[in-house]
Amino acid sequence: MNGQTVVYGSWNVKYVLGEDGFLDAHGVVLGEEVEYAPGVDAAISCALDQSRICRQYDAPFQPAWLGYHTVLNPRMYEGASFYAYRYTPKHHGMSGDADPKELVRAHLHHVIARFPDLLPYLALPAGYHVYPPAYEVQFYPEEKQG
Repeated sequence: MNGQTVVYGSWNVKYVLGEDGFLDAHGVVLGEEVEYAPGVDAAISCALDQSRICRQYDAPFQPAWLGYHTVLNPRMYEGASFYAYRYTPKHHGMSGDADPKELVRAHLHHVIARFPDLLPYLALPAGYHVYPPAYEVQFYPEEKQG
């Protein structure tokens, strides 16, 4: 089990053999690179927050894997307004006032490193749009595909 990682949606736990010969649980630390640190508080908080958001909107719990790619407007990193959406179980987007030719691909974990307040919303299924900075949620049933 040493070095094995348990991945479920947006939260990961890795087991590392400690100097004392026992397994220690390490949780993912989100940043530009995926790293692990001792403890699983962040993973547990993420799971609870995502469950709370899904219950709040009476939505099925479908956590996204942070290794998925998303399509985004790169100007959102410079403060341009945007909204986040999920259009299939494996596909997300970050959109706003952008020419489709300007859109680029990025891993979800890179987006969450810059916009950590989006993480609790990543378990909402297709058809849900999230509008920062107030994090208002809208459901568009015609987009529900998953």
